[in-house]
Amino acid sequence: DAVTYVSPDAAQWFADHDVSIVGADNPAVERTALPGKLPPLHEVLLCELGMYLLEMLTLREPALAGVTEGLLVVAPLRITRGVNSPVNPLLIV
Repeated sequence: DAVTYVSPDAAQWFADHDVSIVGADNPAVERTALPGKLPPLHEVLLCELGMYLLEMLTLREPALAGVTEGLLVVAPLRITRGVNSPVNPLLIV
């Protein structure tokens, strides 16, 4: 299977459409940058727009089942000032 990443050019579209969370079924949502450098989409979404990123979502099964809409419930761990908390996303269809 080919891996598809979200392009940094998508950041403006996300901002224009009031997106609050971006999820993908790959390990970084976008291609990773050089070591020690924040990937460009991460920099805009996390630092400038305050969006959340979900990585490694299992999206194949709902897509193959024909699911086109639903409610995604995501609850992070209750950690004060926590960042990058693991979550257990639940898709209700």
